[in-house]
Amino acid sequence: MEFLYGVLAVTIIVVFYIAVSYQNDKTEVPEGCQEAYNEAQNCSACGSKNSCGIRKAIIEMKETNL
Repeated sequence: MEFLYGVLAVTIIVVFYIAVSYQNDKTEVPEGCQEAYNEAQNCSACGSKNSCGIRKAIIEMKETNL
């Protein structure tokens, strides 16, 4: 019986994850963020240390806003 509770819990989590992912895919990109979204979709620097142009841009924006 305990095994069934575990399977049920994992099933609920997986179904919830799939439902949230599906709803997230249907969400449109906000008007002011379309350029950043397109840039992030084509980014191939993930996993590379200290070579992310987006990270550098964020740091630069933080410095100019201070």
